[in-house]
Amino acid sequence: MQKSRLSSGQGFTLIEILIVLAIIGILAAAILVNTTFNADRAKEQTGRTTMRSVLTHMVLCISGNSTNTDYAVNGNICNDTLMTNAKWPVLGSSCTSFTSVAGTNIFTGVCGGKTITCNAALGSCI
Repeated sequence: MQKSRLSSGQGFTLIEILIVLAIIGILAAAILVNTTFNADRAKEQTGRTTMRSVLTHMVLCISGNSTNTDYAVNGNICNDTLMTNAKWPVLGSSCTSFTSVAGTNIFTGVCGGKTITCNAALGSCI
């Protein structure tokens, strides 16, 4: 009758342990990469939603014969506050920068690591 490996006191070899650790490391790396990718995509989508909201208010400015203002934290989007009292967005976790030049109807944000440019005259963001 043969003795089992554990009852004979031998245990696992170093190679066996290293192979198991390598497999665990590969699985952990795959999960980490996927999680990071999804977080960036979520930030980008949140940023796009914010940018489209701003775009809507800028189109209202244009249709009311008014112009947009420069980006300012909590400043009005439109020169004519009677047209829309919407404020420029406050930078958060989804967008790291935001730029706009008064009267150009074009604004840009960096959201989720991607640059998103919107043109109110065209009514679109790319």
